[in-house]
Amino acid sequence: MKEAAERAAALREALAVSPDNAPLRRLLARALFEAGAAAEAAREWEWLLERDPGDAEARAGRERCREALAVPAEEEEAAAAPRGRVLRLVEGGRQGAARPRPPRLTFADVGGMEELKEELGRRIVDPFRRPELYRAYGRRAGGGMLLFGPPGCGKTYVAQATAGEAGVPIVVVAIEEILDLYVGESEKHLAAIFAEARRLAPAVLFFDEVDALGASRQQARQPHERRLISQLLVELDGAAADNAGVLVLGATNSLWHVDPALRRPGRFDRTIFVPPPDAAARQAILGLALRGKPVGEDLDLGHWARLTEGFSGADLTALVEEATDRAMQEALAGGKVCPLSRRHFAAARETVQPSTTEWFETARRYAKYANEAGTYDPVLAYLSRQSGRPGRRR
Repeated sequence: MKEAAERAAALREALAVSPDNAPLRRLLARALFEAGAAAEAAREWEWLLERDPGDAEARAGRERCREALAVPAEEEEAAAAPRGRVLRLVEGGRQGAARPRPPRLTFADVGGMEELKEELGRRIVDPFRRPELYRAYGRRAGGGMLLFGPPGCGKTYVAQATAGEAGVPIVVVAIEEILDLYVGESEKHLAAIFAEARRLAPAVLFFDEVDALGASRQQARQPHERRLISQLLVELDGAAADNAGVLVLGATNSLWHVDPALRRPGRFDRTIFVPPPDAAARQAILGLALRGKPVGEDLDLGHWARLTEGFSGADLTALVEEATDRAMQEALAGGKVCPLSRRHFAAARETVQPSTTEWFETARRYAKYANEAGTYDPVLAYLSRQSGRPGRRR
């Protein structure tokens, strides 16, 4: 414990020079927890989650801290949270109170991506904002929709921003909040999650990595896996209760692994492609990742946004962290703060490559051989607009 406390103190000194360094924060959170400072560790995990709400390690770390602090569930805020806030079921997805999560996001928090925001506004936000108009045409808010695209491109972030734009709560569900070791319990947890979403309606129910929950039943090796998929189909159909006012959003990197039955009418029958960030979004992400860091006058973010075509949001953050590490090495050698410059970014760009290339190669094959319904047309349209393969250097 003493060694962990000393390590935490050293990491705090490093953060004083680079306060927005996410990897350092992550190391500090681990060290603080080992040192017995669970409350301080929880704050560091919260900082990371505010930056990336989909950070699984940060979410798990925060939960461990809360368990160590023995925060009673009844002290958590109840389900009557302001509209547009992020909610999450407690106790691993079991029935109980929901509690508010990070402050709500809206489309104003999503840099660039105008085409995507326009489509989400038309297909999701407007039905919630103008229900009377949609009812006049026999339509209503709700249903099921799948967001798909390369990993690290902000599908969870976009889902939260969409709910915030519509002014409704969002219940974010991770796969570990459903799965249980005991037979039949996973199905009960799933039913409880849907029941909570119906109680909060109008609301968005968001399943991250839905392919892990609803993978093809032909690939399911165990009977309980097939039962869980069947339970999901029942809940989506509204056979157990009316899903009016509940939009079920799923996110997946591997649309081709989702059970075809989940994509039939009345279920996840609509798909939206979430591409890598465009130039405006890349510049905004770079600016956010650089916030609080010493930046040189020769660092033109517009220039680096143009040179990172095909980079995901996670790739851009990795680029900034790599450049930051190089600047810190110079600072440690020289004994003074060294601002991040074009030189550091150029060296980092030689190391950090876009992670989306492999995904697009796989998606291209499915678009070529399994695109009867036109599901992958947006992917083909995106690729046709690129001047070269994603991430090509200029």
